[in-house]
Amino acid sequence: MALSRSRQPLSGAEVIRPAAAVAHRRLSCSVDGLGSLHAEAYQVSGGEWRVYYRDSAGRDHLAFSARDEGPAALVAALEQWARRRPGMLFHDAGLTVASAEAIDLVADLAGKGNQPRDFFHLARVLKLARTLGRGERADPAVLELATWFYGLHATGEETVASALVVQGVPDDVIERARTVARAVRRATTAHEPGTAAGKGERSAAALVAHRAAGLDGPEARALHDAVMLERLGAIGVARGLADSSRRGLDLSGQVAAVRREARLARCVTRAGQRLERRRRLVLETILGALERERAGADLPR
Repeated sequence: MALSRSRQPLSGAEVIRPAAAVAHRRLSCSVDGLGSLHAEAYQVSGGEWRVYYRDSAGRDHLAFSARDEGPAALVAALEQWARRRPGMLFHDAGLTVASAEAIDLVADLAGKGNQPRDFFHLARVLKLARTLGRGERADPAVLELATWFYGLHATGEETVASALVVQGVPDDVIERARTVARAVRRATTAHEPGTAAGKGERSAAALVAHRAAGLDGPEARALHDAVMLERLGAIGVARGLADSSRRGLDLSGQVAAVRREARLARCVTRAGQRLERRRRLVLETILGALERERAGADLPR
């Protein structure tokens, strides 16, 4: 579906009932569990649908227009439109202390540099970190900004920090968040494939102890565990297989690589450890099924 897009605010009366509308649909979708997005769609003469979105400030926008391809196609187009505006999603859902513009910067910069991160991976990490952070009495503002900084390279970190300063976020909050992000980045990448620690013979327990020693404060512990939990469970399997496939490994090598990462995914908070046990079981169940099918063990005798 080809979309035409506009951010031009429109009057409430026009959005509520365009004069030329011949049909109306209410649309909603969810983007990676970040909350539901609702919109109003009106069909005008010629069969074109115009989809309108109202932001958190009560302003109405023409999100996009499309030819009539059925309700499911309009919902898919709404999700596609929303994915290109993560700042809007977070800001309008009340999920962020950063401005929508700062979040959009994070989304643009997270895929660049030596440690590229998928933005929606960071969004899942933030949800996990917030849950764990409540039990640790972490500062939610510091924890959120630390999650965004964690996913950025040095230049991107500076760019987003500058945007936050312009927004009016206090300097001490920004600096605390950057300190947390650096500590977690060191702790969670020291053993990744291709690094010296990853090639060494040190035990998983020794690496975990070394990592935990550098996590000073509740924000660092909560963010660390959120990153670790993304390496476990069904999401951990999916992300691990995709990453190892890009490195040219066959299925057997991919399964082994996922298991190596999972072996080192150890949480330090109590809540994180409870989730870790559940997600580790899910991961092993999926990998076990993959290995059985690869070996033909499920075929009739």
